[in-house]
Amino acid sequence: MASKLTDEERESHIRYSQSDKTAVITTAIRKDILELQRKGYRVISIANEYYTFEGPKNFISFRTIEKTEVESGRKLSPEHKEKLINGRKSKTN
Repeated sequence: MASKLTDEERESHIRYSQSDKTAVITTAIRKDILELQRKGYRVISIANEYYTFEGPKNFISFRTIEKTEVESGRKLSPEHKEKLINGRKSKTN
């Protein structure tokens, strides 16, 4: 009987070379599996809990990571800041 993978054991691997037009993706992460199926990647094998997909390399996108509001600090326009300060003053009076 196959054992279920823990969250730490679930991973995704993307393989392609510069000359390839297709990518091969192996994953045991359910969210990734559903997204690859939605994008039209073809399942080429399923072993244990790992799905292996093949599809166009140009579907893969590496985006820059932007800091969240908490990490970067809250940025307020001078007008918004003044409105917040005035709102606090009116509550205390």
